[in-house]
Amino acid sequence: MNLFVTIIFAVCYCIAKFFPLVEVENCTYRLFMVLIATLVAPLMATLQTRWVASSLIQSRSSWELQNRIIRRLSRNHSVVWAAMGILVFAGLDWPSLVAVTWMLEDIPALYELVLLSPLIVSLVGSWFAFFDIQQLYRRPAKRWNINWKKRWAFVSVRMRMHLITMLVPLVLLLTSLRFSHLIQQLSVPQIVLAAVLLGIWISAVAPFLFVAIWQTIPIADAQLLKSLQDVCRSSGVGIARMRVWKTGDQIANAAVTGLLPGFRIVVLTDALLKYFTKDEVAAIVRHEVGHVKLLHLPLKMFFVMLPMVALILDQSHSLGIHQWIASLVGESGLVGLPGVQIAQCLIAVLFVVFLFTVLRWLNHRLEHEADLFAAMELQRSSSNDFNDLTQSALRKLGAIAPQQLNRSTYLHPSISARIALLESAQLDDTIGRKFQRSLRRRNAMILFPWFVLLLIAAFALITN
Repeated sequence: MNLFVTIIFAVCYCIAKFFPLVEVENCTYRLFMVLIATLVAPLMATLQTRWVASSLIQSRSSWELQNRIIRRLSRNHSVVWAAMGILVFAGLDWPSLVAVTWMLEDIPALYELVLLSPLIVSLVGSWFAFFDIQQLYRRPAKRWNINWKKRWAFVSVRMRMHLITMLVPLVLLLTSLRFSHLIQQLSVPQIVLAAVLLGIWISAVAPFLFVAIWQTIPIADAQLLKSLQDVCRSSGVGIARMRVWKTGDQIANAAVTGLLPGFRIVVLTDALLKYFTKDEVAAIVRHEVGHVKLLHLPLKMFFVMLPMVALILDQSHSLGIHQWIASLVGESGLVGLPGVQIAQCLIAVLFVVFLFTVLRWLNHRLEHEADLFAAMELQRSSSNDFNDLTQSALRKLGAIAPQQLNRSTYLHPSISARIALLESAQLDDTIGRKFQRSLRRRNAMILFPWFVLLLIAAFALITN
């Protein structure tokens, strides 16, 4: 979901960036129409949620049917939310109203927040409505009631997880683009050096930023804390601290944030500690430690940053791709946009396709690798059978979140697929050996490009 929301935000910002800004007449009427379009998605979510929830409660349908209906509802709402957002930006001249009429364009950060506010309000309003549907996963069907305290707790968790986590980096990025003209004054080595330094800075700051946004607290169980620290230590992974994310028992998950050893933080949700045994929690932490040990975060950063650095170099130094596309389009351009802007939009679309395809495949592969690592580490450090606790934790996760049992997401394969791989590895030990051999080749492929980047950065420092 984070990726889809980020793409729609980025598309609407591109509309504001590339479409001509005009003086808006009859501002009151235009603002009223923007408000109506902003409320379409929340109102639709409210009506559909009430009808679907009531129907499911009365029919007492199976989990499988409920999952299909809820997934269809979610897809329909996503389409409507995206369509209304694009209508506000492209059809109702919202960017012109904010930039020209209200003259906010010259105020960094504030302009970006006001510009994106219709998307934010529509999304938050929809989450208030979807609280009723989500409750079907957490309690038996019965007479409906409204609990505003629980509803706000549900929305606040989603705001931290999906909106604020995405919005803060996005606003910082859009604000920094105001100074993109400075890139043209830098040489290629200086741009590479800046990208490396930016990556290091983000790796150090992001963990503490996420911990602050997600409302975390220390782990109260000293015995559990010591056990989890021993798991990290036995795997050779340095962890700065461990925290509990308070989600109101809505989310059962764990994560490791931070690339640098002194800045890594393990985050466990309250539902994970509530529903899983200590041994299962340790197995889940082994999975997260596997992401660190297997260099998954540097690999993802490499796949994302390498095309971004290449595009920045191409655009700032006219190395060919932008110029070639612009020459194909022609100076007159299309749909009122010049060839240069058409080239920028087309390359942005290709980058989004890359994120949806290559990175989705990569994310699924890395999850399987972390599962195998956790199972093999558990077997090495104890007398348990291969992946016994890892499979147990995955099956319990499928029972708690049945919608994820046979459904893959952008970040994770389905729980059934993950369990199937572990069962195959348990029966065929050659899978584990192939996994270890592929890791050695893959790690060399990761380290070599970063080593080259560091050499270029060192050369830039020496020569300048």
